[in-house]
Amino acid sequence: MGKAKLCRVTVVSPRSEYESVTRKIAEFRDFHIIEQKNSIFDSRIQELDSRAVRLYAIADQTAKDLGLQPMPGAIDVVFRGVKINRKVFDARDWEELISRAEYILSPVSKRVQEVKSSIQKAQKEINETRTMLELVSLVSSHPLDLRGLGKMKRLGLTLVILQQKALGEFLGSIPDTICKTEKLSDLYTLVLVAFDSVDRQRIERAIKAFGGRELSLPADLPQDTSLAFKELTERLSKLQEEMEKATRELDEIALNKGEDVLAVLELAEICRDALDEIRASGNMRRFAVISGFIPESREGEFRTMMSQWIVHKDTDNDEEEGIPTLLNNGSIARTFELITSEQGVPSRHEVDPTPIISFVFPVFFGLMFGDFGHGLVLTVFSILLIIKGIGSIREWGKIFLAAGLSATFFGAIFGEFFGFSLHSILPVPTLLEIIHREGQVAQLDNAGVINIVLLSLFIGVAHLATALALSIVESVKAGEFVETLVNRVPTFVMYVGGIFFGFAFVGANYTFNILSTNTVVNGTGVPTKLFGMVSLILIFSSMFCILFGKAIAIAAGKVKGESIGGAIAMGALEVFERILQFSANTISYVRLGVMLLIHASLLLIVNQYVPLTSPVTAVPWVFFNVLIIAFEALVVYIQDLRLHVYEFFTKFYEGNGIPFKRIFPERIRTKVNWT
Repeated sequence: MGKAKLCRVTVVSPRSEYESVTRKIAEFRDFHIIEQKNSIFDSRIQELDSRAVRLYAIADQTAKDLGLQPMPGAIDVVFRGVKINRKVFDARDWEELISRAEYILSPVSKRVQEVKSSIQKAQKEINETRTMLELVSLVSSHPLDLRGLGKMKRLGLTLVILQQKALGEFLGSIPDTICKTEKLSDLYTLVLVAFDSVDRQRIERAIKAFGGRELSLPADLPQDTSLAFKELTERLSKLQEEMEKATRELDEIALNKGEDVLAVLELAEICRDALDEIRASGNMRRFAVISGFIPESREGEFRTMMSQWIVHKDTDNDEEEGIPTLLNNGSIARTFELITSEQGVPSRHEVDPTPIISFVFPVFFGLMFGDFGHGLVLTVFSILLIIKGIGSIREWGKIFLAAGLSATFFGAIFGEFFGFSLHSILPVPTLLEIIHREGQVAQLDNAGVINIVLLSLFIGVAHLATALALSIVESVKAGEFVETLVNRVPTFVMYVGGIFFGFAFVGANYTFNILSTNTVVNGTGVPTKLFGMVSLILIFSSMFCILFGKAIAIAAGKVKGESIGGAIAMGALEVFERILQFSANTISYVRLGVMLLIHASLLLIVNQYVPLTSPVTAVPWVFFNVLIIAFEALVVYIQDLRLHVYEFFTKFYEGNGIPFKRIFPERIRTKVNWT
């Protein structure tokens, strides 16, 4: 449970056998490589790395050309039945592995490039043909023969299509010409311009200046505009058919070979990253060296695999920087590492909070989402995610399965079933009633509301106290004994004192006469005076430690480089901050009860305005319930995550550890069998 213990190992081999070493390490997988500075790049591995980089680039471009997504969306997976079939690659070494991937990708990428080029060529021709057809269509009602234009030496002739509004200015700009106009439509006019051939450039500039277009046809087209229009129309239709055919071929390739392309893309990425790291092979000429961290529990297996080479274990690395963190939780807790990773992985001296989260996170969710019916719906949906999901979708399905079961459990405790009484369906006793029902009238129960708020506060107190206790454990593990004594322990004691003060405050009938009240705190049997006296002793003694503890440590020479006055000032600020922080953090847990009451209130509103009394109201009733489930599940998840990230983690957890990076991680689309 928690973090796996790691050991640092170094493998030394003849440089000629280094590729075999790295292949064995890739098969072992649980190897976090240590970067070697000023190291020689192994030439063979460097060559393989270049091939992997090239393979990845080609596969990536092919996937983009085919419009493939590396990972399908959650909706596609769950509701459209999209599946990913893992492709198995059998290989003896890196060379064979990359060669197999190249063999699979090469014909597909080559054909995709050919089809893509034909599409681009067709698109270019379509654009040109469409432009020419648009020009010819303007004179389609005035058939012209353009064969005589431009064949005279001294006289130039050109046909220009102009907009009506520019005709006057155009004619005024070419006074030394003979022009004949013919109206084509309300917008365009055809102008025949006769000019001295030496003025051709001036005429062309005038045509461009006024947005005119010369009517001329390429030599491969009939010079008769009516015939040209017909041929251009046929040519455009043929080009569009060719382009559609090529596009359909790409779709067929994507359908038939898309999984192969994505599998090669994934494999190329793994090989590229792995080879890029292992190409650094030490700075010796004849021997190659590679170092990394492995789980200590697998050391024997690693030595067996590497028996033909020298394996050295470094036992003096407890204080070494850069030691990664490999989480090693059980099957249930492992799923909740997704929640922990929101804040990062634990560092060397930090406690892994995942086992705690795996229990508390579903409990918080179920408490805020407590309805037996809605919990069952969420449970069924989560099972669907687990069955049909892939990768992280399946893991999130497991998290929401735990949340759904928790919501179902708390729904049974509260006696709620889609906003109705659970007693009407199952003979389950209500342990904590939040909705009071009398006849056809249902409303929030005042006593139940108070109880759920108090329960939320008690849960919050336990959660925060656990976090503060963990901060003490981490401080001791890190060897920060002064910090532990003058800050972490007093902070914990101060919060416990605050809890006792809260009991005394309630026992004194919500007054501050906690030392002069002769009552007993309900549910404890302990006198209010005793709670009050103990709370004040704990609070003031811990405040004194926080205020002056570090200053005393500085005076005693236990802390270097800080001033006594500065330590006292910082201690005063810290005391003030702790008082505000503890109050705000504890009250924040009231949201557990508030979200539950909001959830129940929404169901009361739906059942009041859309009563489930006839088939006509069944459809809107189902719609609103699905809407509430989707909306509330998202909101409750966010609030649950917030309580962990902002209230719980901030007391003891930084999450700035280095994640353990497997040299050859397992992926979704590919599996490598090293033979």
